[in-house]
Amino acid sequence: MIKKIAFELKKNIHSMVNKFGIDIVKSSENFLDEKWLSPMELVYRTHNRHILLRVPVDKVRFLGVHGYKVNQKGTAPFISTLEKYKDNKIKGYKDSTLCEFYSKFQPKTISEYLYLQNTSNNLMNSLPPSGVFLPWQNVDPIEQVNQRAIQVESDNQEHKANISFSGGDPFYGPVSIEKANLEYNRLTKVFDSIQKHGFKVDTKGKDNINAIVLEHGNEYRYFIISGQHRIAALSVLGYEKIALQIYKGLIVRRSEVGFWPGVTNGYFKSSEALAVFDRIFVGLD
Repeated sequence: MIKKIAFELKKNIHSMVNKFGIDIVKSSENFLDEKWLSPMELVYRTHNRHILLRVPVDKVRFLGVHGYKVNQKGTAPFISTLEKYKDNKIKGYKDSTLCEFYSKFQPKTISEYLYLQNTSNNLMNSLPPSGVFLPWQNVDPIEQVNQRAIQVESDNQEHKANISFSGGDPFYGPVSIEKANLEYNRLTKVFDSIQKHGFKVDTKGKDNINAIVLEHGNEYRYFIISGQHRIAALSVLGYEKIALQIYKGLIVRRSEVGFWPGVTNGYFKSSEALAVFDRIFVGLD
């Protein structure tokens, strides 16, 4: 309870000071109209913590640890649901691909959620999927179970829904009908809004789709941290490039797997960590 109060207090303080024109987060540097061959060019050209840039939609990976490709005709449940919605083929949640996804993808452990089945660390094979984290994150999975519950409940409240974490997580099933309808309605409202008003980028860096960079050789992918519903809507609306706010403080390089906290802390073997990275980098169709 104390952690939940602290989480909400921090968020409310941030919101309040922004209303008074005080930006406690340094603005992103705007590279939206720059030409570049590699995002590293832009990362090295700024002292800001974030940069704004447009990236090809086929290089984006989203929906958390699933790492779905962002294809207009892809199988990502957010995207395929909106495709049917756009074509007037569904009347509500129960007709959607999202409903099918929540009924079929119901991992019991962190390992299952990461598509690893069983890993070398028994903790990962016994903790619930809410404890999931990626190998490059410095996370205690036991603590993450509690933090994820707080995050989801806070997100529900932000969207005017008093739904506890027992109602489910937006990225896997099972979910309550209240949570399911919340996610479906969020998707369709975001889609309708962008279709009607267009996609707006906040050049002050306060309300954008956020991502980090994954690097393998001379190839890059953009892993979405926040803005999953907007990504799906933009894909279905046919956007070929998407404006992202990149956190430059973390570039996840495959070659540095031995230094990833999940590996050094013993939660993943290097081979397991690379299996997660490679699946996301390639992307689920």
